[in-house]
Amino acid sequence: MITLFTKSGCPNCVLAKTLLDEEGVDYEVKDVETDFEAMQQLSNMGLRSLPQVFKNGSLVANGYNGLLRLWREDNLK
Repeated sequence: MITLFTKSGCPNCVLAKTLLDEEGVDYEVKDVETDFEAMQQLSNMGLRSLPQVFKNGSLVANGYNGLLRLWREDNLK
């Protein structure tokens, strides 16, 4: 399962969602602007940029670029 931490107005967040939608991958979105708990979770991990991508609970380094790497490796699902 992919979890995306996002916010509105974030171009790479939109790109990440588009990639997952086009590939038919189920994912959960946590909007840090409306979900205080999600914002705290990222803050506690020292993560400040968006999107932050987690696969099966593990951080995918480099946000959208990390997601692209998974896609190139055919490892999104």
